[in-house]
Amino acid sequence: MKAVKLNVPYSSQFLDVEDHFWNIRSCGGTCIKMCLDYYHNLDSTVDNSQSILHIMNDAFNNGGYDANHGFVHDFAVKYFLQHNLDSHRMEGLSEFETLKASLDNGNPIIVSVVKRTLEQEKFHLILVVGYEEDDDGRNSRVIYHEPESTDPNRGAYRVCDMDTFLKSWRGKAIFVNSVD
Repeated sequence: MKAVKLNVPYSSQFLDVEDHFWNIRSCGGTCIKMCLDYYHNLDSTVDNSQSILHIMNDAFNNGGYDANHGFVHDFAVKYFLQHNLDSHRMEGLSEFETLKASLDNGNPIIVSVVKRTLEQEKFHLILVVGYEEDDDGRNSRVIYHEPESTDPNRGAYRVCDMDTFLKSWRGKAIFVNSVD
């Protein structure tokens, strides 16, 4: 079995954001904070992250949050670049291999997923922090941080099977890595 599980600090948009307007809307800001905290722990030249609320207010004031569509992925890329990290986004992905390569290099990935509640669908960002795969590749699992959890023990290092992940993933990803 092969397993990658990055030591990414966990944050929760509900536990760490007291502003009621933003706590239900800040999955993107929470994922950014987790990434910045992770890279700061690896390299002190990477800016330590601001609060999630600060990140979301910055997004709102600089075109990074759209009331009709939510968090703007290009804002995340720009934000990471401003904080001494390399970043880019991709769309149209359908295979886990691109994400796996990033994880193998020690880099978490922000991904967009569909969340279904009764008859509603909404878009949501999570942070992929690892994977597990059997030698035959048939029982692969994705490890992720769920920023929407109200319990850090249940939000950090959640695991789902690959089929469930691929059905929910929108094929969009924001890649972040240290500047070499």
